[in-house]
Amino acid sequence: MFLLILRFAVPPSQVEDQTEAHRAWVRVHADSGHFVAGGPEVPYQGAVIAAVGVTRDEVNAWISDDPFVVHGLAQYDVREYDVVHAGPGAEALQG
Repeated sequence: MFLLILRFAVPPSQVEDQTEAHRAWVRVHADSGHFVAGGPEVPYQGAVIAAVGVTRDEVNAWISDDPFVVHGLAQYDVREYDVVHAGPGAEALQG
């Protein structure tokens, strides 16, 4: 599993013009089954996405297409985990 930790490079108010495009980008990968959980940080300074069934190269390629990254609004810290336990309902994290 990969955690994609997104941090804004600009104040959150400056990402509003690209938020819908970013969410569409997330939906594409969620619909494919690779993004299994995610959402904005509270307070809103970035976001996190859990990705499964992919390689680091795939994740890096996808990140380069995120409108937030394309427009220089955010950057990602990608971390890989070996999920050895997932509670009921979270089994997809072991994918």
